[in-house]
Amino acid sequence: RIAWDEYYERGNQMKLGMSQAVSSGYINHTVKSGNKKALKELIIKWKKARPHVDLITIVDKDGHVITRLNSDFSGDTLEINGLVSRAIKLNEQQMSTEIIPEETLKTEGEEFIRKHVFVYKAPGMRGNKHTSQTNDMEIEKRALALVVVTPVPDEERNIIGAIVMADMLNNDTYTADYMVNNMPGLAATIAMDGIRIATTLTDDKGQNATGTLLAGTVISGVKAGKVLHGEWNMLGKDYISAFEPIINHKGDIIGSLDVSIPKSLVLAPQRKNRMLIGLMTALGLVFGLTSAFILTYRVTRPLKHMKEQARAFAGGDLNARVETKA
Repeated sequence: RIAWDEYYERGNQMKLGMSQAVSSGYINHTVKSGNKKALKELIIKWKKARPHVDLITIVDKDGHVITRLNSDFSGDTLEINGLVSRAIKLNEQQMSTEIIPEETLKTEGEEFIRKHVFVYKAPGMRGNKHTSQTNDMEIEKRALALVVVTPVPDEERNIIGAIVMADMLNNDTYTADYMVNNMPGLAATIAMDGIRIATTLTDDKGQNATGTLLAGTVISGVKAGKVLHGEWNMLGKDYISAFEPIINHKGDIIGSLDVSIPKSLVLAPQRKNRMLIGLMTALGLVFGLTSAFILTYRVTRPLKHMKEQARAFAGGDLNARVETKA
């Protein structure tokens, strides 16, 4: 639960910020007028205030792009798996993790693509229609993102457009780091279709494991919608992990979130506890034996003395006495 709260932290910040923006009146008038220059200046200011936001786009009521942060391309229709049209139709803010398709990434410009489309090693990786081959490297052409869509109403509360914000998760170690920041020893991973796109895990060379593949049993389990708990060997180390599916607004499983802890960190306290229990048991045994010896000695010594005095008296020693204490 804590991991999911941390995962959605930035999304909640985007929701709150844009709710305040559309209530000001200025953005409403500017969207209605279609003033591209003014809107561009506005989203640049938003970006400065929210550096973690990677994609900001303003669309009209039909989803046609008026302006966007990362390029001057406009006029295209922004869908993001129907999330934009859903927000406009329902007049409700929408927040969902979605896969951003290659076509949308291209409209954001080459620099944006280089930053948010990761490269992973081909060996052991199965290619698909969403990847392309470059020499010995395979390049993913999509990106996973936490998306917030905020409808923009006019003075009469009619929807005239929407603000689309997205925090791209590919190669973004901040989200994974943030999830485990207050939980030392833990590791967090965000995966898309079984590929780690953001993680705090490292391989045997100490390099970040972004771009590596989850275990086959994990991939199949997550795709089946299962929440998995147990032990897995990941990148040559044994972990105790929990995996949960990431689901888009349509209910499709598009990735996974997992939190893991090295098995050694779990076993170390157990070994320490076992040693402590063993030590306490041994001390208890020594204490018990010592107490038994002392008690036995205190009971048998007077009996032995009485026996000796009785023998002496029987042998003619009329002065033999057994002293008693009240």
